[in-house]
Order: sequence, then structure tokens, then C-alpha cells
Amino acid sequence: MPKRKLNNIPKQDLPRNLGEVIVRYMEPGNAASTGFQDAHRDGYYVFLLQQSGESRLMVDFREALMTGESVFFIRPGQVHYYLSTSNVTGWLVAVNSVLIDKSFIAFFEEQNQLGPLSLDCASSRQLILIVNALQTSCLSEDDGYPKAITSHLVSAFAGLIANLYKVAAPEPSGKDGRPFDITRRFRKMVRQDYCKIKRPSQYADKLAISTPYLNECVKSVTGMTVTYWIKQESILEAKRLLWYSPLSIKEISIKIGYADEAYFSRIFSKVTAMTPVSFRKSRF
Repeated sequence: MPKRKLNNIPKQDLPRNLGEVIVRYMEPGNAASTGFQDAHRDGYYVFLLQQSGESRLMVDFREALMTGESVFFIRPGQVHYYLSTSNVTGWLVAVNSVLIDKSFIAFFEEQNQLGPLSLDCASSRQLILIVNALQTSCLSEDDGYPKAITSHLVSAFAGLIANLYKVAAPEPSGKDGRPFDITRRFRKMVRQDYCKIKRPSQYADKLAISTPYLNECVKSVTGMTVTYWIKQESILEAKRLLWYSPLSIKEISIKIGYADEAYFSRIFSKVTAMTPVSFRKSRF
């Protein structure tokens, strides 16, 4: 992992002059020249479609290894960077979330443990065909409907990737009922509001259900409690800030919604088995 601290964690947004999509071909010598050299987070989705070679990335403290024909996605807000590349060819597709179907967004946001996915030749060809069409559409200056075509191609591309992941790791049966829907909505709220809302009862109120029922739903679907997921989201952001920024522990505590630094330190230690100070020192 990088040893130097950043003034803050840089966030990259899509350049306005390039629109809502960037399609970039990667080849040996430029595969790591995609804005991934330094740790940063993006305000958009990144899809990596690799045709050959090997890539090693760090994404939110997890190493991801791509070998040969493979695909991977990085969600907005995740801190990431390349560790190494070797003879890589393929495509990087950066996409504004508004162009991706909400059902595919929901799938991507719910995945915490998924790494790169190996592709068979047929799936790789399908994705490459869409990427080629997407690049042509992005570069088009026709007076027709290039924006609409681009939007549909993005949705097809993201949908095919979501489907490949879903087929490779099918969800257990029974995940289409009300508990699953409540859990999905709860976890989306946590990702958006973990800095401001810490109590399970507050999420239950927003969902118009009782706290015991919320906990029952979340635990039946994920195996973990409501409190667990609130803490996980908070501590992940704390780890990012401890590792990559010069903010003091007190500043980080306040930034992620804990006014009491000592309480934050106790929670951090319980979740990670390390104190915030020890975690920060471990990077050197």
C-alpha cells in the first residue's frame, strides 16, 4: 500500500467536456496510466474489461487480481489504485451512475466481497462488442440519437456484467420477499446516512417498521444485525481516512459522526481488533 499520506482522499469526477461516459483502451505501457496510480475515489462507476495480462489492484483494503480474460467493477466512493500490471490489454469504462439501470445499481451496491470474475470466450466477446459500439457512440457527432444510444449501450454493458456475477454466485432462495426488500433499502440508507444516523431505531422509523422487525429482516437475509452494518460502514470510512489522510483521530471521529473520540476508538478497536492509532501506524 502507498506509504505517503495525502492531504485528503482525492475524488475524481467525469470531466464535463467528455460527457457521462469514458471508454479507454488499455495496452502494455499505458494500462496503469488511467488515473489509478495514486489512491483515490471516483464519483462514478469503473468497469475493467481485461483481455490479456495480469493486473493487481487495491480496493478498500482488499487486493484484487485480474488474470487473462476477466471483468471487475469499482463502485463510486471506493478507494482504489493499481499495485501492478503486466502485459495488460483491455478496456476501462467509466460511467455516470445515472446511465445505469437502478436494478443493476442495486445489485452492484449490495456486493461487498466480490472480486474480479474470469470470463469465457463467448462472454468476453459479447462485452467487447458492446464496448466497441459504446466507444463509437461516444465519439459520434451525428444529429440523430447518440446520447440515447449511449445510454442503452451502457445499460446493456452493466446489465451483462451484473448477470455474469449473479450467475457465477447465485443468491440463496427466498431473497425476493419483503425481508430482502427491507434489507436492501436499509443498507442503501446506511451507505448514504451512516455519518448522521447511528441508531437502528432511526432507520426503522424511516422504513416505517419496528426496530425488532428491521433487525429480524436484516439478520435473516445477511446473518448480521442492523448495528453490525452501521458500524461496518462507519469503520470502513474511518480506515480510509486513517490510512490516506492526515486528519487527526478526533477529526475523523467527528467526520464520520462520533462526537466522542473515546467512544469511536472503542468501536474501532472492537470491529478491527486494533486501535485507530495502531491501525494508522501499521501503514509505515
